[in-house]
Order: sequence, then C-alpha cells, then structure tokens
Amino acid sequence: MPENFGVVILAAGKGTRMRSSRPKVLHPLCGLPLLEYPLRLAKDLDPLETLVVVSHGKEEIEERFSSWPVKFVDQGEPLGTGHAVLSARPFLSAPRFFVLPGDAPLVPAEALRLLLEEHLRSGAFASFLTMEPADPGAYGRVVRDERGTPCRIVEAGDASSDLLGIREVNSGIWCLENHPALWQALEKISPHNVKGEYYLTDLVALLYPQVLAVRWENPDDLLGINDRVELARAEAILRSRILEKWMREG
Repeated sequence: MPENFGVVILAAGKGTRMRSSRPKVLHPLCGLPLLEYPLRLAKDLDPLETLVVVSHGKEEIEERFSSWPVKFVDQGEPLGTGHAVLSARPFLSAPRFFVLPGDAPLVPAEALRLLLEEHLRSGAFASFLTMEPADPGAYGRVVRDERGTPCRIVEAGDASSDLLGIREVNSGIWCLENHPALWQALEKISPHNVKGEYYLTDLVALLYPQVLAVRWENPDDLLGINDRVELARAEAILRSRILEKWMREG
C-alpha cells in the first residue's frame, strides 16, 4: 500500500464464551493461535507500526509473540473497544491506522486495501467494513440515513426489535484518521449501554456525517470468533480454502 498507516490489533478481551482460562486470541486455528492471523496480515501490508492492545492474559500473549516486531499496549481494565483504541493513542505516529479484531482470522488483504482506498477517497475521519451474514446475531446493526450515509451503529444488546431486523452489520474492522477530531470524539464516548463499556462503534454517531461504511461481499472473510462453535466454523472454512488452493495448484 502506498499510503502511510499503522495497525492496532485489539486482543484484550477475556473471551468468557470460550469457557477456557486461556486467552481467546491464543486458541489454535489450524495449528496457529488466532492472534497470529491478523499479525501476519499486518506484516504483509508493511505498516509504519503495529500495536497490540492487551489486558487479560497479557503476559502469556506477549511471551508467545515476543519475536514479532510489534509493540504491546496494556489497556489495564478492559473497558471496551473505544477505550482500547484510546490506550494506543500515545504510541501512534502514522497519519491513519487500521483497527483489527484479534479474533478475526480470515480477513484478506484485499478487504483492507479496499477500505483504505475508499477511506482516502471519501475524506472521512472514520471508515469501517460492513457485511450481511446469514445470521447477524450479536453483531452491531448499521443504521444509515436517507442518503445512505451511516449515522450510527447499534450493538445487538442495545437494539430494538426493529433494528435487529437490519441485515447490514459492523465487522469491527476500521480505518481511522490520527486526527484531533477523532480523539475528541473518542473522549466523548460514555458507557451508557447494556455492558457498561466504551464502544468504538459510538464514533459513527459522534463523527457523522464524516464517516463511511464499505460493504464487503463475503461475510465469511470477516467472521469474528467468540465461542468454540464459531472457532470450529472458522476452522472448517480455512481448511476448505487450503485444500482448494492445493488442489487447484495440482
């Protein structure tokens, strides 16, 4: 990619639905820990800097990836994705940066290239990838205005039955400008939601209309993993892709 950018990977969650004492991002997928997939993706994109925000199990995570050229940022108490990005602020020098979930192992580089291209073209302060999975489940619903501009994201736990009917959801993958307007908006986020967390998704309403939603056609690419069922599904998808690749190459 020609533009200068950084990468912030969010790896601070406890992963309670995995029902394991192991940090979620260290659970194996096809022989590699989940976190290694976004780290490899970031490395392939050659960013100015890669930051990994950690909290629960940070010592184990840092030890496992001690040889990687990344900086670990301690979030302290994990108070949500918005708080996690604020934790990375002092260490960011790039003019813009991607935010990647540490538990989304199937994201292709092409998706980030598209996001960056559209982000730069639009002049937005914040852009994010969306998708339309068969089961929107626990993903945040994307609400657009009459012109098609995203005006807010409503997390599933806070959504009305009408909003839960929206098919387009947030993937958790962002491209953000390292700009005072972004940080001012992040500092305005309050934990007035079911979980009592600072949601990064609140940026959309705070920065509207200088926001952009970019739809990605294949929701499997943006699959996030929150429990062992989703981990098994991601493993099946990845195994199928590996087998198809080698069969096509003979």
